Amino acid sequence: MQTGDGQQTTLPTRQRLPENKATHALLADISLGIIALGAGNFINNFATAAGEVIGADMLFISRIKSKDVPVETYALYDRSGQTTHYTYPLQGTPCEIVYNEQRPYEINEEVAAHFPDAKDLKTLGFCAYAGVPLIDENKECIGLIAAMWKTPQQDLGLKTKALEYFAPLLTVNMMQLEAKARNELAVAGAASGAWYTDFEEDVEYFSQAARRIMGHPDMPEKAPRNTAFKTLQPNDRRIIAEAFEAYRRGEAPYEVNFRAYPPHGDPRWLRMTGKAQYNANGHMTAMAGDITDISELVEARRVAEAASVAKSDFLATMSHEIRTPMNGVLSMASILTKADIPEENKRQAEVIRKSGEAMMVILNDVLDLSKIEAGKLELEERPFSPREVVEDVAMLWQDTIKQKGIAFSLEIDDPIPPTVIGDETRLRQVLTNLVSNALKFTQEGNITIALQNLGTDQEPTLKFSVSDTGIGISKAQQLRLFEAFNQANSSIARRFGGTGLGLAISDKIVRLMGGQFEITSKPSHGSTFSFTVELRSAEPVAPASPTPSTSNTDDDRHVVQHERTILIAEDNEINQSVLKAFLSRLPMALTFVDNGAKAVELAQAQAFDVILMDVQMPILDGVGATKKIRASDGPCRHTPIIALTANAMPGDEQRYLDLGMTGYVSKPIDPAALYEAIKTAKPLGATDRISTDSARSA
Repeated sequence: MQTGDGQQTTLPTRQRLPENKATHALLADISLGIIALGAGNFINNFATAAGEVIGADMLFISRIKSKDVPVETYALYDRSGQTTHYTYPLQGTPCEIVYNEQRPYEINEEVAAHFPDAKDLKTLGFCAYAGVPLIDENKECIGLIAAMWKTPQQDLGLKTKALEYFAPLLTVNMMQLEAKARNELAVAGAASGAWYTDFEEDVEYFSQAARRIMGHPDMPEKAPRNTAFKTLQPNDRRIIAEAFEAYRRGEAPYEVNFRAYPPHGDPRWLRMTGKAQYNANGHMTAMAGDITDISELVEARRVAEAASVAKSDFLATMSHEIRTPMNGVLSMASILTKADIPEENKRQAEVIRKSGEAMMVILNDVLDLSKIEAGKLELEERPFSPREVVEDVAMLWQDTIKQKGIAFSLEIDDPIPPTVIGDETRLRQVLTNLVSNALKFTQEGNITIALQNLGTDQEPTLKFSVSDTGIGISKAQQLRLFEAFNQANSSIARRFGGTGLGLAISDKIVRLMGGQFEITSKPSHGSTFSFTVELRSAEPVAPASPTPSTSNTDDDRHVVQHERTILIAEDNEINQSVLKAFLSRLPMALTFVDNGAKAVELAQAQAFDVILMDVQMPILDGVGATKKIRASDGPCRHTPIIALTANAMPGDEQRYLDLGMTGYVSKPIDPAALYEAIKTAKPLGATDRISTDSARSA
């Protein structure tokens, strides 16, 4: 037999009825007495029936957990009418002999004379005693039956035998009651509640905790099926019903979140789980499970999501606020380096440009980290040459490294697959970061970039490594190395600079690629950073045929071959100056306005080949202006509109394209990107157009 808490108990051994007719009659009378008392606690009924039948002045059943603590009566019969249970010390009483020796024990004369230290026995004046142990399946005494009389008993052995016959049944019943009590206490004290539905009887049971969690503590424990269900709102009943049907069809586990609206108190979010019981025919007969209040978890998630939105908004705002002035700084510095000015002034402009670019690297690192943490950084899947990647990175850094007096080498362990599928840009970013760190922390010696294939040409496993003879890293520092905004120690930040973001971002990118960093380093003996990624092999890509050039002059001179009319909506005077400086040398007619409303007015009055639209402007922003232009019947309804924006957060470009723009150039503006956007700008095609109705309603 299994008790309520899952423990196994053994049924009492089937005993043969006694041949002695007197004993047989005594057992029959006790049994009839128990039946006559009706349904209820079997142990209590036995105590009453047995006490009456054997004529005892007192009979009790005790539970003994330890001989060192007072014993409590489990059930009590007292001929004098006392019903209050009491406790008594086990030591120095006849019950101690029953417990210690685990056998029946009888006294048929003054009991107190045998146990002079038991003061209660002398007061009660009992002259006969019969005790029977309750032995569990582990052969341990867990309690006893004790009967006492105020006069000696001629048939004491007969009565003791009758009590002994019922002892195994009382033992099992006592263990079951205790298991039930433990379960009830555990359920009542649990943070979650328990529920049970019987589909055959068409009833449901909700524990006290479950009813409290539902917000209906006065609801009966047992009620017609769906009583609790009917207290919910229609939408939540639908959610539960759909979850049940999905579970019944075997499509999903029964786990459902829903809302409860208590009569008194605030609405709360609950989570219900359960499992079903089936009969031999496979029909669901019952379900049981738990129900938990998850309101705090839901609120915590809401707060976390709000914090994430606030963080994204903050980063977007800061990105915009930094990129806008940096657009002026970098663009004008770039123009000055090409201007006809003294070399010293060019050098100064170059310092400004490089300093600004360094600041943009930090900003881009922060944005990259934000993308990764938000799960919005997606890797590209396109063919590229791994050999060319490492060679390009080496070519990019070799002059800088040699200028520092450090030896530089590139080691490629053939065979390397000519073409693989992956994200070439992010791979370059990781390698560039590793080389940059190696150069930063190495004052003498050498730096080496290595590439080897640990797999095959068909299933390449490429290992990229960057080694240096720099300051090295201790084991303790390596544990913190890939944490964001962290460097090996604060003195490194002061001595070498940097934000501590590069390695954190590189580690996350490598993990997205399915790889992992390995570090081999020792203080003052240099470091080796390596990572291994599994890539798919691809067919080699034939190099594109060179396009004949019509001129050998500056690249920007022949990007646009004929004059175009450009409407530029930009409220910032510095950015207007930058755009004018970039575009005035090209065959373009430029028209500037400083807000979106003016852009709409001009776009409805005359045709333009291209519109450059700043996103954030007063009166009417770029998005609003674009919607109005697309919704109008003016000559620029389908004109290419290129977004000029300092918003460079994940999803910004796609969002602007979805709103009707046809191109995107982020600030600080890269002249080459701007020229390319204008050169390739095409009218909004019929398949890309936003419906007039939706645009008008926006």
